[in-house]
Amino acid sequence: SMKLMEGEWRDSTFAEYVRLPLENVFPLDEEVLIGKFGYSIPDLCWLPACLVPFGGLADVDVKVGETVIVAPATGRFGGGAVTMALAMGARVVACGRSEDTLLKLAETFKGTGRIETVVLSGNVETDTKAMMAACGASGADVFIDFSPPVAKGSTHVAAAIGALRRGGRCCFMGGVMGSVEVDYSLIMWKNLRIQGRFMYEREHVVRLIKMLETGTLKLGEAAGVKTLGPYGLDAIEEALEVAEENGKWGQHVVLMP
Repeated sequence: SMKLMEGEWRDSTFAEYVRLPLENVFPLDEEVLIGKFGYSIPDLCWLPACLVPFGGLADVDVKVGETVIVAPATGRFGGGAVTMALAMGARVVACGRSEDTLLKLAETFKGTGRIETVVLSGNVETDTKAMMAACGASGADVFIDFSPPVAKGSTHVAAAIGALRRGGRCCFMGGVMGSVEVDYSLIMWKNLRIQGRFMYEREHVVRLIKMLETGTLKLGEAAGVKTLGPYGLDAIEEALEVAEENGKWGQHVVLMP
């Protein structure tokens, strides 16, 4: 893979003639996605934001009717996890510090009848109680974490693990570098499973495309996502500034050659 990154794949899709490893190429049904559903190419560029969390959700075997805690849920991948968990038939408890973004998530997906939100306070006991109230008496089946690097030492991991039911599953997919403190005895007594997942596998891509082409997974404005741009390469500096200013869930910047 390093040889590809330094050679043929160095300029990616911004090369004049793109050369791709065939194992990384997946066909999309243009007639269905653009013709029938009316998606644009920028809409389809949101797929990676759904694909990354899908790798984790699939790994912990999220089932229809289960309850999934997503925290933080207000960033690109956290919001993508909310979208994917709902598309998989789960009930979602979206947690975060940005009340405005949580309200937008709740409004976007209220038609499912399967989303609750929790504004994090930073207090483990308070947040665990709030999550339990949103999940129901038995607690959540799954917690998927997308902590950014700056969240090191944050309390939401302990709070969410505390809100898992007996036999619950937890998946770490964030960017925290270093240690995370967890309650050893709680994990043992409740038979909890904790695992990590980096990105996704080929099988996840195939499954996601099927969900997209059957209409199970929504993209674009139907999923609450607005495209900023698209920008050409001559405006890349402006595009980077806009991306930096709009890093929360609900919008993305698209570069087009």
